[in-house]
Amino acid sequence: MPTGLGPVEPAALLSPLHAELPHRQQEIAVPLATVQQSPPMATPMPNRRKFLWIAGISIAGLAAAGGVVAVALTRDPSSPPTDAPVPNGPAPTWTHALDDHFNNGDRSGGLGVMGDVLVRWDRTMAQAFDAATGAPRWTLPDGQPRFSWIGLHGSSLIGTAQDAETDSNLLVAIGSDGKQQFSHNLGRVDGHGSAFSQVLDVAGSIAVLTTSGGPGDIVAIDVSSGKQLWTRALTAYNRALAVTDDQRCYLQDNTDTVCLDLTTGKQLWATPNTCPVNAPTSIALVAGALAIAGERLVVLDAATGVPRRTALQASTGIRRVGVSADLLVVGEHSETASGDDNHTVWGIDPRDGTKVWATHVPLPMVTGVTTSANLVIVPTSTPVSMKPAGILVLDGKTGAIAWTESGGGTADSESGRGTADWLACATPDAVYAASSTTVYAYPRHP
Repeated sequence: MPTGLGPVEPAALLSPLHAELPHRQQEIAVPLATVQQSPPMATPMPNRRKFLWIAGISIAGLAAAGGVVAVALTRDPSSPPTDAPVPNGPAPTWTHALDDHFNNGDRSGGLGVMGDVLVRWDRTMAQAFDAATGAPRWTLPDGQPRFSWIGLHGSSLIGTAQDAETDSNLLVAIGSDGKQQFSHNLGRVDGHGSAFSQVLDVAGSIAVLTTSGGPGDIVAIDVSSGKQLWTRALTAYNRALAVTDDQRCYLQDNTDTVCLDLTTGKQLWATPNTCPVNAPTSIALVAGALAIAGERLVVLDAATGVPRRTALQASTGIRRVGVSADLLVVGEHSETASGDDNHTVWGIDPRDGTKVWATHVPLPMVTGVTTSANLVIVPTSTPVSMKPAGILVLDGKTGAIAWTESGGGTADSESGRGTADWLACATPDAVYAASSTTVYAYPRHP
């Protein structure tokens, strides 16, 4: 049963949780899911559209043989990207300084809205603000031994702790009010005491996580009870992505894409060599289409794993994929005939792979696109120095540039705008952004 606590204090939250580990150690042994190919199933009808991204690390030397990459087409020449004016952004509704901890060049973690609070978090710290006013709500400082925040999903910020003596793993979550939502002692997740490293996705009460240590595993856990549903060995835990609907887990395991039953882990189909060169950066699911972004964009039929054609299939400069207004939204870097850099955001119809819109981005798009609340948010950099420049906001339905913001007049603009690219998210009423030093709230419509 979930346990309610008062407002968060680090000692109050973590000390009792660590204390219970030695007394509740348990050995959980779940066999690996049987790997077998099933006949094609009917197209699933998920009741929600989701996307998940993580930063990837380029790994050279992997062979790009076979698989769906061999189905490369020429890029659609009939509709070149179009330029658009770039209005300045609205004045911030509020701003607030972030803890100095976040000004370290590290972009782990993220920025997200939980209920009525905005949370900037990384593995060792979480700082929450009132989403409407910017007033500080709570902060969990760093320095807690063997404790990490590993994911923000919906109304929960999820963390994990590991007991040094027993290698038992504790999974905890807090809500927007800073109170504990659940705490589960999961014992040792595998035979060699690996720790949870990341929450890949959450569907209902089922969380899908990775473990570190060797190549790692993917683990499905019912967070309402703490029961481990299944586990499956990974090729490389730091090259794994997943997105879920109510019935399936779509896993990108290094170079290959696998579809699993969400509750049993049974393999339903597998498509090899979907991301054979660089590490995958993002995965998205919408309208029966599963999209994986690495160096290339690959789109599969979500029911069967069969590759689908898209207008961007020949591009080798993909910068992430997300979902906005029922479209696949894709960032792309290319070179013009004269050798100049060109940055474009594309809206792709997931049903037939055709281009709906394409918008030229006037500043370098280093990390790619973020999609949130039917907006597309692009962290940008300066052309020469490649220092963080701010964000560009686009309408997800039309691709029209709404506005751009660079933190002008703040400490960010005077000091190179911090040390890392901006993070951003949106709600139906507001756009939120975080540099390395400051968090901003903007009205959605100037």
